[in-house]
Amino acid sequence: PDQHVYQVKGAEGSKLGYVLMDNDGKNGRFNRAQRALQNYQETYPQTLAYILASGFVYPKEVFVLAAMYATFRVVSAIGYTSSTDGRMAGF
Repeated sequence: PDQHVYQVKGAEGSKLGYVLMDNDGKNGRFNRAQRALQNYQETYPQTLAYILASGFVYPKEVFVLAAMYATFRVVSAIGYTSSTDGRMAGF
């Protein structure tokens, strides 16, 4: 299901409007947290495949890199939840 909070915007007195995701306040934090989770889920399958495939050859090195990747993803998600400019902190 689509778990985001939207706002309808448009000209006063017009029946036509457009829908935008709410970026302010608690709704904005919720929307950014949802988007951060979606960004993670989009890259998870291939990242897991890469980790498993290369982990057989270089287990220690891959463990360190996978731990760094996970840490940076968490930092990025926390930063993105607080503001849109904070999402690049983990990358």
